[in-house]
Amino acid sequence: MYRYSNINFILLGLILETVYNKGFNTIITENILVPANMEQTLTTDFNVENKVTGSDSNGVAQKFFNWNTLVAPAGLLKSNTADMIKFLNILLSNAGDIAEANQRTNIF
Repeated sequence: MYRYSNINFILLGLILETVYNKGFNTIITENILVPANMEQTLTTDFNVENKVTGSDSNGVAQKFFNWNTLVAPAGLLKSNTADMIKFLNILLSNAGDIAEANQRTNIF
């Protein structure tokens, strides 16, 4: 039986925070969001207009998960299509630090 778990991403985030001696939000902002000019990607503040809300199979609106710094690496980032296109263009360009890190890890 398959069970989904984000524990590996949580552990990765804790390792990054230890190595960089910074919080996950700061690491992501300094190393990805600012260099990629991703101005519509959120890491902590979700009190914004026009956010999409989900619903369960019965149509009942679901509340947003209250993220904390421990579980942030498991899915805290929220972005729009324009920012995701910026990120994908960088990955596909094979140029710059972000694309080089991607090539080294062979994630995408």
